[in-house]
Amino acid sequence: MVLPIIRDAYAWIVAGPALALARLSVLASAHRSHRPVLEVGSLQEAIPHLNHAAGVLLVGGMHRSLSDLPGVFLEAPNGRRVPVGWLPDVGGRLETYAHAAAQVQLRCGQGQERGPLALLGENGSRYLDLTGKIRTILEDTQDKLALVQWTAERIVRRDLVKALGVGLGAAIYCGHGVAAGWVGYGGFDGDDAAAACGNPIGAVLSIACSVSAGSGALQSFSENLALSGLCAAAFGAVQPTLHERNVELALALSAALQSPAIITLADLVSASGIPADGLESYRIAGDPLAPLLGDAGAMVKARAVFAPAPNDILPVVPLSSWAAMREGS
Repeated sequence: MVLPIIRDAYAWIVAGPALALARLSVLASAHRSHRPVLEVGSLQEAIPHLNHAAGVLLVGGMHRSLSDLPGVFLEAPNGRRVPVGWLPDVGGRLETYAHAAAQVQLRCGQGQERGPLALLGENGSRYLDLTGKIRTILEDTQDKLALVQWTAERIVRRDLVKALGVGLGAAIYCGHGVAAGWVGYGGFDGDDAAAACGNPIGAVLSIACSVSAGSGALQSFSENLALSGLCAAAFGAVQPTLHERNVELALALSAALQSPAIITLADLVSASGIPADGLESYRIAGDPLAPLLGDAGAMVKARAVFAPAPNDILPVVPLSSWAAMREGS
């Protein structure tokens, strides 16, 4: 069957085997509430439609990986750059992902605001310095994003796992990374991501080495972030990266986030000012059209997370609360 060429609106395209598309049907339905959707069997079938695509999600065999993508973008026949994401065809885990990503996608029609954004990162001077610069950029704008800082000098892994399920719009991690996960927090891997699932995050951006480097049946950390249902999209590098280039990329992404027009991860990576060489090592696991919108009440819950700065004055814990904690331990 020859599919009609979409010309009137920018569409979401999902390409993959029929069974995989069936498992993603709830996400396709969520997209259909505000844009055309085209389902095709392969990337080759999608290419004639890329001129009018807003974003593409590819689903493929487990022998392939994020490294096989040409980059964060595909080139359309008319020269347009189209953001692309990838997921392996891993059976039931695709359904887990689809339900979480659909929940995020439906926030577009609920009047939700951008954010809240969680700043995550390793407890090291270079990473805390970068996080501080990101915070300064995002706070120095009229359309302020609601921010929380959960870097490793403020919160331990156990508490971060509980915190990440409040329904954030986005999270940015700055620090060391490996294929299995973040080095910060004493190590945060795919099992931690699964344990952190609750109300999903729009997108998780890891400004770090190698978190998207997978091999065959061994999924990368970025893929596990999405497939666990923790987020609708995960952005990360497929190889080691230079810290200086990561700093440049992180600051450019932060500057782009100052604009209220940046609603989705696709908008963010496509924004003017994002250095092309900074994006070379990075890929997207999941839906590039994931909105950076939080759930209703997410900021209230995020602010309730105990993650004090080292110089914060800590609240006095009543003796009755201390006794209750001792009894429960």
